[in-house]
Amino acid sequence: DPGPTELAKDTLRFCFHMRCLSVFVDESGDFGISENSSLYYVITMVFHDQSFDIQDQISRLEKELSNLG
Repeated sequence: DPGPTELAKDTLRFCFHMRCLSVFVDESGDFGISENSSLYYVITMVFHDQSFDIQDQISRLEKELSNLG
């Protein structure tokens, strides 16, 4: 049993007609195989059309996360 799954990040890019879509996949937790298993298994996906700048949103998110400690 390797224990809880380490944070894994993968990025896929799909480009078409001079536009590029990035897909970020992040998972954490495990499936409850051992006694010390996580209570949750979480998969997060972010789809981002690279033709749109999201730097302002990322900066706000980082600031809020920093405020939370």
